[in-house]
Amino acid sequence: MLQGLKLKRDIVIIAALILTSSLAGAYLGRDRRYTIKVLCCESLIEPYELITGYFLKLYPSYKVVILKIDICDLYEKIRSEKPDLIVFDDRFVMEQLLSDNLVWNYTIFASDSLVICYKNSSWFSREIEEKGVEVLREARVAAMTGECNILGLRTRAFLKLALNSSLEYLGEVVECNSVMEVFYRLDKDEADCAITYRSLALRYGFMVYELPNNASLGFLNMSYDYVFEHGGFSWEATPICYCVAVLNCSERPDLGYKIINVTFSDIGINILTNKKLTVLKRPLTVGRVCFTLGRRIRMQFHL
Repeated sequence: MLQGLKLKRDIVIIAALILTSSLAGAYLGRDRRYTIKVLCCESLIEPYELITGYFLKLYPSYKVVILKIDICDLYEKIRSEKPDLIVFDDRFVMEQLLSDNLVWNYTIFASDSLVICYKNSSWFSREIEEKGVEVLREARVAAMTGECNILGLRTRAFLKLALNSSLEYLGEVVECNSVMEVFYRLDKDEADCAITYRSLALRYGFMVYELPNNASLGFLNMSYDYVFEHGGFSWEATPICYCVAVLNCSERPDLGYKIINVTFSDIGINILTNKKLTVLKRPLTVGRVCFTLGRRIRMQFHL
C-alpha cells in the first residue's frame, strides 16, 4: 500500500513538473516573439534606430518596430498600436500625455534649438552675416509649416517671437512635408535656407545661424510667450527638449525601461552626442513614480 501511495505521489510530481515546464516553455516562446513598439518623432528616428539596434544586441530574442508620429495621429497610434515607448521632441505634448494618464512620467534627456541653416557656397551665407534674420524677407525658405508637426509649429513661434510676424514675412516659403525633404530642397538649391533644429543641420553638414535667445526655443530655463490655436487645437511653445516615456498601455513595460537604460548608458549617450544632440548631464524625470507598479514589474519579470 505504501508503495502504491509513493507511486501515485511520484506520478503527481512528474505531472506537475511536465505542466510547469510546458507553461514556462509557452511563456518563453511568447516572450521571444514579443515586438517592442516605439513611437518616435521624425527628428529622433535615426539615433533611436541605433539605440534600439544596440538594445537588440543585448536582448536578441526581441524585435523592435519604430513608428513615426506627429501631433495629429499621436492619440490614434496609442489607441491602435498599444505601443510600449514614446520618444518625442516636445515637452508640452508629454505634459498632455501625463495629464491624460497615458504615462506615469517622462524623462527629458537632451535639448536642442532652432537655427537658420544654409550652404556655405550660397549667396545667402554672405547676406545673413550682414543682415541677420532680416534677409529672410528676400530668401526662399525651406520649412515644415504644417499644423500637425512640432517643427512647423515652432517655425511659426520663431517668426512671432523674433519678428512679430508670420509665414507671410518670408520671401518665399518652400513647404516641406518631412525633415529629409527640407534638406533635400536645400541641397538641390531649390531653397536658399531652412528653419530647422540645430542638431539636424549639423548632422547633415550645413552652416548654421544661431537665433536670438528669445526665439531659438533652446534654453530649458526660459519661458516663451506663444500659443498656437486653430480649430479647437491648442499648442504652447516650450523649450526644445527630447523626452522618453513608457506608455501605460504597454504589455511589457520592463522592456521599455530597458531601452531607456540603454539610452542613458555610455553607448546611448555617445550615439546621441554623435548625432549632434545636446545631452543633459542629469536627465530630468517629470511626473509620478508608481512604486506599486515598479514592485509588480520587478516581481513579474525578475528584475
